[in-house]
Amino acid sequence: MLRNHDEDVIPRCQRLGHEITFGYCRRENSGKPCDLIVECWRGKFDVEGFLQAQLTPKTLEKLHGQGDAAAFTPEDQSR
Repeated sequence: MLRNHDEDVIPRCQRLGHEITFGYCRRENSGKPCDLIVECWRGKFDVEGFLQAQLTPKTLEKLHGQGDAAAFTPEDQSR
């Protein structure tokens, strides 16, 4: 399930300004999800559900701006 949407493409990345795959967004920030992943992919598929299934609750809080976004837990990388 982790790579189910990796080849999906959005026409314009808000950060980079060009077409980008979900796989890139999922690990853009040194192997961690881009801060804009939910905003950019909402409406394309259930990105919130996907992230909830793949990330720890602590990491989800950080992704949603409730903590230090750089402090993702190692167990997220193995999910």
